[in-house]
Amino acid sequence: MFKVFSQYFPAKALFLAITETVLISGSLVGAVYLHYYADPFLLDETILAPYFAARLGFCVLLCQICFYYNDLYDLTTVCRRSELAIRLIQSVGMWTLLLTATYVVYPEALFGQWVLVGGIILVLVVIPLWREGIGRFGFLFQSRERILILGTGQIGIDLCRKLLMRNDLNFDIVGFLGETQEQVGERLVNPSVIGTINNLPAIVSREGISRVVVSLADRRGRLPVRDLLNLRLQGVTVEDGHTLYEKVAGRISLDSVNPSWLIFSDGFRKFRGHALLKRGFDVLLASAGILSTFPIMAIAAICIKLDSKGPVLFRQERVGQFGRVFTLFKFRSMTLGAEKGGVPLWAKQDDHRITRVGAIIRSYRVDELPQFFNILFGDMSFVGPRPERPFFVEKLEKSLKYYPERHVVKPGLTGWAQVQFPYASTEEETREKLEYDFFYIKNASLLFDLAIIFQTVKTVLFARGAR
Repeated sequence: MFKVFSQYFPAKALFLAITETVLISGSLVGAVYLHYYADPFLLDETILAPYFAARLGFCVLLCQICFYYNDLYDLTTVCRRSELAIRLIQSVGMWTLLLTATYVVYPEALFGQWVLVGGIILVLVVIPLWREGIGRFGFLFQSRERILILGTGQIGIDLCRKLLMRNDLNFDIVGFLGETQEQVGERLVNPSVIGTINNLPAIVSREGISRVVVSLADRRGRLPVRDLLNLRLQGVTVEDGHTLYEKVAGRISLDSVNPSWLIFSDGFRKFRGHALLKRGFDVLLASAGILSTFPIMAIAAICIKLDSKGPVLFRQERVGQFGRVFTLFKFRSMTLGAEKGGVPLWAKQDDHRITRVGAIIRSYRVDELPQFFNILFGDMSFVGPRPERPFFVEKLEKSLKYYPERHVVKPGLTGWAQVQFPYASTEEETREKLEYDFFYIKNASLLFDLAIIFQTVKTVLFARGAR
């Protein structure tokens, strides 16, 4: 796995993204040569034009954005030829529409229309052939890393379940090592306990283990330090279960993590001027957001007023950075008196309190647009954990470990938890979202913020996760 913008990606996905960027570029260049092959003068004039590289880069960028939004690099999704064909056609269709729109508005930014048609056809031919070739000559990806989980702690079990769902990561879980002989043969997930901690060196040698993951619930007096040191010196990777789980799941398992791991782990670093730079970034994006979505907000306001009785804007107290309470603005999406007796309630799937217009604006997050003003006022950031209501915060701080610590950063209009997990309506779901929030706090950076915003656009376009 490789870390890019604070996120971990499978080597396969990065390899495909890089090589297919080259193939898309080659297809467009090939289309130029095919179109002008009969006229060498025009060919040279096109290839040597000052803006040739910029045009090529712009076309390739649009194509890769379409590939990303159709999950062509999510190898757990695109695992069959039929799925690849459907998503590739959808991606190229989106790419064609974007190229057409750009050509109409600013034709100088692109190649000629027949060059673009030729490039699109070549991409539709080259990409499936490349993916098929990679599938048939799988020697590039055959070396799967064999993992042994040392201990039977909960983090090891959770990690095992995650890895079993991520075949794209090229990990083979050989099994667990228990603390007692009685545990041998016990099936914890799918792999079973294949030995005890005392057998660690022998099992690593016999099974060809390349990575040992430590998952002991209590390490005091039980961690085989000398054996692990010898294995590490022999080239075997030794890794903490929480660290690998964080990489694979994009979240931190707060139920089983020790405070010492949070204290000494890599992350939670902020360079000088980070807060000032992030604030400038927030003001710029919020201002652009207000200007670009003002027509949408005006239409939404009119529809809300015509659809049901009550104010257009909904004001609600939320808890911000360092526990400071502020007033959050939203478009009203529920009927008046949705909370009888004034008792706060979580929204649920198919909530009967949501109005007809409310269902639409919630699906596409239009109800959140007034929060651009909260960002300008400094109550919120563009990216961060979602702000919660004081009533729920008081309850959650008592029941969820580390919940108060999420308030060390400003709450956000969008966040890592929002793009990774649907709307939380129970305490259990809130606990899971808290783990994603902690991952963001630990790995926060402006580049990570940009990646989250990019994924948020994808979430909004496909109306995912709203209630």
